[in-house]
Amino acid sequence: MGADTQYSRGELAWNEASSFASTRSGFSLRRLDFGTSLPAYDSFLLGGPFRLSAYAINQFSGSRRRSGRCVT
Repeated sequence: MGADTQYSRGELAWNEASSFASTRSGFSLRRLDFGTSLPAYDSFLLGGPFRLSAYAINQFSGSRRRSGRCVT
């Protein structure tokens, strides 16, 4: 529709849950890195429950994101 900005955006996530005896654990890994600058309206957001809970919802934004999580 006449936009001049070209960029690539995508997300790759790996999640796994397992249990052994009475112990349950889960693992999560996300990586995004395309080398193109994203416009502010389409950036990746972090913060809030299950995504850096100590921070406000969507407190962090940017064009690259890498995060991991381990829950037992």
